[in-house]
Amino acid sequence: MRGKLLSTGIETLDAQLGGGLPAGNTVLILFDPGSGYEIFSAHFALGALKSEERVCYVNTDSPVEEIKEVLREFGGDVEKYIESGALEFVDIYSERYASVFPDYLVRESREDIFGGLDALTSLREIILDPQRRGVRIIVDSFSYFLRSYDEKDVADVVEIMGVSARASQSIHFLFMCRGMHTELQENMMKHLCDTVIELLTREEGTQIRNYLKILKMRGHVPARTMIPYELTERGVEIETTKRLL
Repeated sequence: MRGKLLSTGIETLDAQLGGGLPAGNTVLILFDPGSGYEIFSAHFALGALKSEERVCYVNTDSPVEEIKEVLREFGGDVEKYIESGALEFVDIYSERYASVFPDYLVRESREDIFGGLDALTSLREIILDPQRRGVRIIVDSFSYFLRSYDEKDVADVVEIMGVSARASQSIHFLFMCRGMHTELQENMMKHLCDTVIELLTREEGTQIRNYLKILKMRGHVPARTMIPYELTERGVEIETTKRLL
C-alpha cells in the first residue's frame, strides 16, 4: 500500500507518479540551464499552496519580485498567500548583494536580516524551527551553498532536512545546476536526497528539446526513461505516453 502522496502542482507529472510525490521526501532537482527549472519551482510552490500547505521559499539566485511574477503568471495569488502566512520568502539573494544594491533591502545590514548568522546556519535554523514543521521548503538554488560552504557542513544540513521531511511528512525541494559542481559534490547530493529528478536539454537536429528523468526515488524503482516535456503558457506539460515509475 502506498503512503501519503503530495501534489507537485503539475497535473501531468502527478498522473505519471500515480498521484504525486511520496510525503517525507527530500527531492533534488538537477537542472540544465534553459530547462525551465524556475517554472517547475513555481509549480511545486503553488501545488502546496493550493493544497493548503505552507511554503518557505529560500531564494539565493533571483530577486523575490521575479519569483513572485512567475507565481502570478501561473495563477498564484501571491499577496493573499503571504498575508495569510501560507507563503514565506527567505531572501538570501538580497542579502548577498546588499552592498551593491543597498536600496533593494528594507533592512540595512546582515545583522538585521540574519542576526549576524551566515546563510547556511539560517537554513539549518529554518529546517529545525518548530513553527515551520510540515512546511514545504524550496531552495532555489542549492548551488549557492555548494559553492560557498564546506562540503561537510552542507551535507549535515541536507541530512537534517531529510530527517525533518520524514518526521513532518512534508517534501523539501533542492534545485542544483548540472555541470556547475564537482563529481564528488553531485554524487554526494544524489546520495543524500531521497528522490533525484533531472531536467535535461538536448539538441535534436535544429531543435532543442526538454526531458525529465527520475534517477532515484525512495521506495520505488524508476523506469529510468527520459520523458519529453514542453514549457507552455499553462506551465509544464509532460508527455504521458511513457511511464516514469
